[in-house]
Amino acid sequence: MKKEQHHKGWNEIKTNDSWAIFKIMGEFVNGFEKM
Repeated sequence: MKKEQHHKGWNEIKTNDSWAIFKIMGEFVNGFEKM
């Protein structure tokens, strides 16, 4: 059971990282266009 919870947490972390990267990329593009 502990292994399952750990695996689930890792997947959540990976998803959050992907969203963070996506948001940063979007902000970078918006800032680049404003320049």
